[in-house]
Amino acid sequence: WGMYFVSHAEHGVEMDRVRWGSGTGSNHGVRMSDYEPENRGHWKQGMYSAVGKGITVLFLIAVVLTCTLIALRVPNRQLATYLQTATTFAFSFIWGKIAYRIVKLENKRTQSEVSRALTMRLSFVKLFIFFFPLVRLAFLAPISDRVCRDDRAAAAAVLFAAEHTDSNLRHLNISSDDKVFTDWVDTLEIVPQRNPVEYCLLYVIGSLRSQAHPADTGENCYKGCYPSICELQDGQLMCVTSCYNALDRSARAVYFSHLVCTLMSLLIPFYKVRWRVKEEKLKARPGEEYTLLQYQEK
Repeated sequence: WGMYFVSHAEHGVEMDRVRWGSGTGSNHGVRMSDYEPENRGHWKQGMYSAVGKGITVLFLIAVVLTCTLIALRVPNRQLATYLQTATTFAFSFIWGKIAYRIVKLENKRTQSEVSRALTMRLSFVKLFIFFFPLVRLAFLAPISDRVCRDDRAAAAAVLFAAEHTDSNLRHLNISSDDKVFTDWVDTLEIVPQRNPVEYCLLYVIGSLRSQAHPADTGENCYKGCYPSICELQDGQLMCVTSCYNALDRSARAVYFSHLVCTLMSLLIPFYKVRWRVKEEKLKARPGEEYTLLQYQEK
């Protein structure tokens, strides 16, 4: 929308110039004051463009590694959700500053070109920043989360998870060795303990082993998330997993945080303008009229 409105406004400016005989109606656009025509097509401009793309890729890698580290290093799921949300907004703010500097270095000729380049860089990267934690929880966590033990009974005891206090299995009078629960465990996919993706992560960000990820011993692992809220239906256990709860918490945290930030970004400028107008009126001489043009200047 920003790209469209800036382009439309610049077209209107050029049509006004044509009307007064100072424009041609083609190649319209408000020229940037810091535009350097002698550097247009120069090798420096190509270098700055390549550096900008490289910085973008490195920034996205930093986002992925940070989100992964928080998910794997913070055992408290609720705290991890809040840290993930805070990290998302921090990366979004930082990228807003970096993207503007990258576009300025690319020597754009018109304001329309600047707005188009800035919009593309901001929108794609910020969409990735906000959606990656949710995509990780929805699609990657059920694949990457696993419980590895010597036998099924030991794995079932870990999945029963005394550490997960939100589980209601005990209220259903079901234990970790109950057949109803072990039958549910058997529905999980059994996978090798390590896979190439895990080896890459271990190499890049170090050992990520926890109580549920012991040292390599060759045993198989149950892939999936911890049971959280379970119901008995026709003698079978139906469970909502911890991944679903984490996704729900994360989506709610991002939504309400974004709502608050958006409202603050609207209210703060509004009250700043009102405060500046009030200050100017107090400084004005008695009987002096405060004009709409003065108000618009704010």
